[in-house]
Amino acid sequence: MFKTKQEIIVIQAEATDPITTGVVFWSHDKGTAKMLFQLQKDYVNQMLAVGTIVPICLDFVGGRHIYHAVIEDAVNGIVSIVLEDNILGYVGRVTGSIYIELPDSRSLDTAGRFTFDIRRSPIDENTPELEDYFWQGFEQITEEFRKSLALVKSECEEALNDLTTKITDLVNQTADIQLTQSTILQQIESNQLLTKTEADNKYVDFNHFSENAVTNKGQKDINSDWDTVLDQGYYIVGGDQGANRPESEAWGILEVIVRNEDELYQKFSSIDEPCSIYERTLGYTGVFGPWHKLAFEENTVTIAGNQTIGGTKNFQNTPLINDIPAGIANEACWCEDFAVNNLAAGIVNPDLQRFSTSNEDVFSSSGKVITIKKSGVYLIALGVNYTGLTSWLAFGISRVDGTSLVNRNLLGSATSGSNSFTYVRSFEGNDQIRIEFNSGAAGTTMQKINLAIVKIA
Repeated sequence: MFKTKQEIIVIQAEATDPITTGVVFWSHDKGTAKMLFQLQKDYVNQMLAVGTIVPICLDFVGGRHIYHAVIEDAVNGIVSIVLEDNILGYVGRVTGSIYIELPDSRSLDTAGRFTFDIRRSPIDENTPELEDYFWQGFEQITEEFRKSLALVKSECEEALNDLTTKITDLVNQTADIQLTQSTILQQIESNQLLTKTEADNKYVDFNHFSENAVTNKGQKDINSDWDTVLDQGYYIVGGDQGANRPESEAWGILEVIVRNEDELYQKFSSIDEPCSIYERTLGYTGVFGPWHKLAFEENTVTIAGNQTIGGTKNFQNTPLINDIPAGIANEACWCEDFAVNNLAAGIVNPDLQRFSTSNEDVFSSSGKVITIKKSGVYLIALGVNYTGLTSWLAFGISRVDGTSLVNRNLLGSATSGSNSFTYVRSFEGNDQIRIEFNSGAAGTTMQKINLAIVKIA
């Protein structure tokens, strides 16, 4: 709620008499005494650009107050002021003047003047005395100062914290450097590290080979026995001299590592083609072990992945592939250790008590019959162990259709023994074969029968 009065202020060069507004404000109009001004030029409302300031100066006997008017309507040039409580303590005539300060640093006096009166309200007998001088900009400056002070304080605190962090980091880094330096000095003192001068005096430049078997700069040449090279370091080997060296190796680098007082390690890296690496150890017994040649990956057989292996390999035992002897694992069937007891005279096709195949797409079995599923050339091996033979015994493999006997062996009258045969035959797909036994007398027992069939083409 305001007590308001609006006046038109004309912006012109000519001086005019102050406008007598007839307004009377009272000392008790605190926060409600409002004056509106319409700024015009040539009878047209004066538009106020953004950033324009409109100071209003109020003069009275003994002093003046300066207000920054509130721009109510920038398009129509309407501004206002609300009298501060401090001016309401004045009693008498007040003369006001209006000014414009433009954003581009230009300013003007509108030449507009006005008057109004302030009187004492009966209720305000103890109204504080009027301040002689008041500028509303003081409060704005004070507020800006407070804001600037708070900003500067915040920036100072941030800078102080950052500086403290950097100083702490620098202190920590300095401590780390000092610790590292102390560690290095301790290692040098305990002969764990060599200075550059010490290293230059101790080791030979690898770009220059000596004709001696082993040389170590700063020491005598050692060319008689590698068992005497016990100082840790690298040694250039420049010839084929010296006892207890790897055989047939002439040029290379010998590395000696002293692990502890009871253990020493020698590694020799040959630079002859093809390159080789040998190693051996000296244990607590005081005797060097034999040299071991390390194999490179291309010279080893791995347990995974594809490889091509050349040369003859002599296996002491038959290797297995998926629990089947490797020699018959490719498109093969295999059966073993099945017995045929009390063979009767003239018996044919005993039951196969055990039979298995490694590739069911090639072979299948059903009781006494073996089916060849794929056409091709096959190697067939059949072996028997027998006992109780009193007459002749014939065994072999025949076709199920009876058109031909694939193969057979005829045994004499030895009481017990073994026999076998191997042959190659061509079969068509779905041909069927079976094992055949014929005996001249009853009572023969087949202790063991081994059968292998391998597709070879």
